Amino acid sequence: MPKLTKRAVDAAQPGPRLAFVWDDELRGFGLRVTPAGVESYVAQYRTDSGRSRRVTIGRHGVLTVDQARKRALEILVIVAKGGDPAQERTAARRAPTVADLLDMYIAEHVEKRNRPSTIAEVTRLVRLHVRPRLGGHKVAAVTRQDLSKLHRAMSATPRQANFVLAVCSKAFGLAETWGMRPEGTNPCRKIERYPESARERFL
Repeated sequence: MPKLTKRAVDAAQPGPRLAFVWDDELRGFGLRVTPAGVESYVAQYRTDSGRSRRVTIGRHGVLTVDQARKRALEILVIVAKGGDPAQERTAARRAPTVADLLDMYIAEHVEKRNRPSTIAEVTRLVRLHVRPRLGGHKVAAVTRQDLSKLHRAMSATPRQANFVLAVCSKAFGLAETWGMRPEGTNPCRKIERYPESARERFL
């Protein structure tokens, strides 16, 4: 088949085993057809070390053949420059989340360095405010805007808001020490704290 086209994709039929229809024009670009009839575009390549990799680009119907071909070309250009997109995707999926960071922060720092009352308060605020908003985010992907939004959401209780920001600042500072984020990228930097009332009490 000289070129993978919509007509060729529409004509592809599922069989008893996983099957591939490869494009002869762009080497490594193809269509994967499962026995259940699910059709997905893929890019296959070899790394500099000779390892064979396959990246799923997207489902047919969600992407057109031309859109998939364009993405495959982008992937293969990265490979030609020495990159390994499949490995990079795997590393991104396995990268620690904020929930992972918070677990380490509480176990390795808070519980070892603070009084029981402080441990209880930090744990409570993390559970109520930080985990629900940021727990599923990748540590390396959290931005200043994410933390600023969290801080603003707590503006009705400025002292607690500032305490949560201080907790996050320490946690993300440790994330740099632990290799979860590049040095000097703490997302809490330059977020202005609220003025606090001396009479405010924690709920």
